[in-house]
Amino acid sequence: MQNLGEVRFVHTGHAGHNLPVNMGRTAVVKSGDVTLLLAERKGLGSTPRLYEEAGLDPRRYKFVVAKSPEGFRHDYAEIAAGFLYCGAPGCAWECLQELPFSRVGRPFYPLDEFTNRHDAHWAWNIKR
Repeated sequence: MQNLGEVRFVHTGHAGHNLPVNMGRTAVVKSGDVTLLLAERKGLGSTPRLYEEAGLDPRRYKFVVAKSPEGFRHDYAEIAAGFLYCGAPGCAWECLQELPFSRVGRPFYPLDEFTNRHDAHWAWNIKR
């Protein structure tokens, strides 16, 4: 255990202007060359500010994981040498073809091929 604390900050960037972020209690755990920031609550994981508020400088690490489908690019653009996408379960999972859709009308974008894009069901029909 390297550090215990709380992470709270106000974010201004791609995800919002003056957005309050409260990740709750946090722990920084180090094992060999790997440093993990564990947070009690879900929150904005796409900004270097998350790590900075926990006392870590993301510029000092070879790899930084940002749990975000795309927003991280904006926040890390100035400090990243490049980006590597990796899949992890959770709210940011981008591999829709691997999710078990059981109540979806067909054809459904992006799971099915279309000859006419107007054939896609973008949402289920709501009966009034």
